[in-house]
Amino acid sequence: MNLLDSTNIYDKQKFEWGEISWMHEPIDSPYGRLSVAQVKIYPGCQQEKHFHLGEEQLFYVVQGQGSFITNGKKEDVYKPMIVYIPPHSEHEVFNTGKEDLIFVVVYVPIKLIQLQKPYTVAAYKNIQDLIPLEILQNIKEQLSELLKLIIHIYDGNHQLLTQDNEENEFCKICSSMHPCNKRKYTSDSSNLLSDNMYKCDYDLIELEVPITLNDNILGYIKSGSFVLSNSEEIDKKIDAIQERLGIDRDPIWTIYKKIPDIIKSRIYVIQEHLVIAAQFTQVMLERSVFEQELTEKDNEILMSTKEKIQLKDALKKANHKIYHDKIFAGGANITKEFVYPYDVEIILENAIKELDLEKIEKSIDDCRNKYIDSENIVQEMIVVLSRTAMRSLENIEIISQMRKKYDKHLQQIKKEDPWEILKCFCMDCIEEYKKIRQSNRRELIDNINMYINTHYKEDLSLNLIAEIFYISPNYLSSLFNEKNRISFSDYVQNLRIEEAKKYLRSTPIKVCDIAKKVGFKNNSYFVNVFKKNVGMTPNEYRKNPIG
Repeated sequence: MNLLDSTNIYDKQKFEWGEISWMHEPIDSPYGRLSVAQVKIYPGCQQEKHFHLGEEQLFYVVQGQGSFITNGKKEDVYKPMIVYIPPHSEHEVFNTGKEDLIFVVVYVPIKLIQLQKPYTVAAYKNIQDLIPLEILQNIKEQLSELLKLIIHIYDGNHQLLTQDNEENEFCKICSSMHPCNKRKYTSDSSNLLSDNMYKCDYDLIELEVPITLNDNILGYIKSGSFVLSNSEEIDKKIDAIQERLGIDRDPIWTIYKKIPDIIKSRIYVIQEHLVIAAQFTQVMLERSVFEQELTEKDNEILMSTKEKIQLKDALKKANHKIYHDKIFAGGANITKEFVYPYDVEIILENAIKELDLEKIEKSIDDCRNKYIDSENIVQEMIVVLSRTAMRSLENIEIISQMRKKYDKHLQQIKKEDPWEILKCFCMDCIEEYKKIRQSNRRELIDNINMYINTHYKEDLSLNLIAEIFYISPNYLSSLFNEKNRISFSDYVQNLRIEEAKKYLRSTPIKVCDIAKKVGFKNNSYFVNVFKKNVGMTPNEYRKNPIG
């Protein structure tokens, strides 16, 4: 008998208390959600207390009499009663008569909501590298409590990650004699559930669902062992164990009987819960990988000034799209009347970089009582400023610490003044800037000089360099004069003039073309600057290249 073979619609499960003859299971229903079975409970026997997770059931009593106890409430049943059992209930059945209690039951499992993948990322690590083991243990324990079944979580190499308070005594005995030989459950039907089932020689079955990320398997969620149906040879196999161990057969059978007997339709509900847990874990994996990739990308950006410009533009576009789509950080909806003060955001960003406390206080005070959605505005502004104004600190750890600190404030934003939270955030940003600038002024000017020495032939300006390095033009000018003992414009002109000398000495290129090559847009201006610095015109220098 193959319990997963959809072509055998009258397959039967036998238990100590009775038997279930299956007419069809979910795969045979045009709706994919229906199971129909005939349940027989022997005289004087009881179907043990069990939990209906998503199974909504309707019973029609065909023969005999007994008692249903649902969520502690007892109801006597007899032919031809119809009894309804709601989902998410605790249920047990007693046969109180002298003949078999027989009823037809229709199972209608509730379709569980499936989580969708929010985006695509590349997986390249183990699950335990991305999700703390305490979180995996918590998932395992909650799922185990819900299903009333032992649950395990493994990594991609089937190494157990979670700890168990309970152990399957029978499996422990078997593994002491020989390695576990569970293998994939085979079925002649098209039932996809069989792809996730494993069965051993003693008819113990486990359900396993992979935790995937794209095409990569990073781990598995697996149910503890249960029994669907015992083969005719199970008695001989139990006898073989007791002979090998030299103990009585009864203790082995007692241990074996502790393994849950699962009603066939219930395995679909268990499987769905495992899938939900796996997909929930997948979302956490995606989020973890995404955050790590963002961090790595940040580090790359800090090494490439061009990437900094691209990132800033992308963030502005993304921020615009967020408000265009009426979506706000934290999930709050924005009404059509909502107006976000982009001008204030830009002012605060520049004020932070310029260490201008007065401008920050004035801008924020001007906003008070001006906007109807202050809480959401401040939440979004802190998120944006964390990415823009603070990025030039070139220290991911500081940025992360600042975000964590103010995440706590934002959680209490309804109890605090939103604008005061924003003001404190901006002031803390300035303090971090002061620390960094005091310790890295020499490094900063070296990087600026290096950039100018590489790009002096391009269209450079004080404002452009200040924007690239996320500092104010005034601060750049002051720092440049202090460290280089020369103004920014004179420094760039000197580089261009020295390069022009090389062309004049070694090539016949026209003077107007040389001017363009070294970064001058106007030929007359180039000639005047060259004569001022060298003491002769470019043509005179070409004839007599001195100095």
